[in-house]
Amino acid sequence: MKFIFFIGIILNSICLNAQQIEGLGFLKIGRNETEIIDSLKSNGFKTSTIVSTMDDISFNVKPKYIYQYMQPKKAYYYGAPLVKGHTKYKITGLQIGGVDMQDIEVHFLDSKLVCIKINYVRISIQTLLSEKYGQPKEEVIYRNTNTCYSTSSGNFTVESIRRHYYFRKDDFIRAYIMSNISYELNCQLSQVTHLIFETDAYIRLTVEEKQLQDQKEGKKINLNEF
Repeated sequence: MKFIFFIGIILNSICLNAQQIEGLGFLKIGRNETEIIDSLKSNGFKTSTIVSTMDDISFNVKPKYIYQYMQPKKAYYYGAPLVKGHTKYKITGLQIGGVDMQDIEVHFLDSKLVCIKINYVRISIQTLLSEKYGQPKEEVIYRNTNTCYSTSSGNFTVESIRRHYYFRKDDFIRAYIMSNISYELNCQLSQVTHLIFETDAYIRLTVEEKQLQDQKEGKKINLNEF
């Protein structure tokens, strides 16, 4: 009986930990848009808008700025919200839990935070989350082999793989580190790592906007892609 009680305590503790991860610092899934933006402004952040290309956004940003993605009236560019009620911002940099983070995207739907995406993940962030919430559960999302060519070594086979390391995965939030390893045709290694917090509402939103994007570009929509 004592053994069963002890196991119950452990399982309860694990459930509580899984429910605790809702974001990073003051960036919590479900929090109000105005509260978050006002909090950043009170800490010295300035606001601006983005109506240029994605490459310009990535490299021509200023420190301590919040950039809101806007859709030009007479044009379409990839990255701007297309669905009514969806607002998207880029935060150039934050320090949370003593860890510096850069290039943070936050998405709101009807003024509620539905996605946080940190595009450059440091090892210290992974360590911080693992220490607080336990080791994540690994899932292989995609795996493929192909041939590339190197001038020094000739043709050889390489493997591209995408893994998700889940700290939480339930009906409310998916919190995970996405690791994508691939190779260019010249065998150059490409490795991308993101930390993502997202809701089902955000997933549905991205599907709808992908359909609208394809319509604007004149593409036929294949629902089997989703």
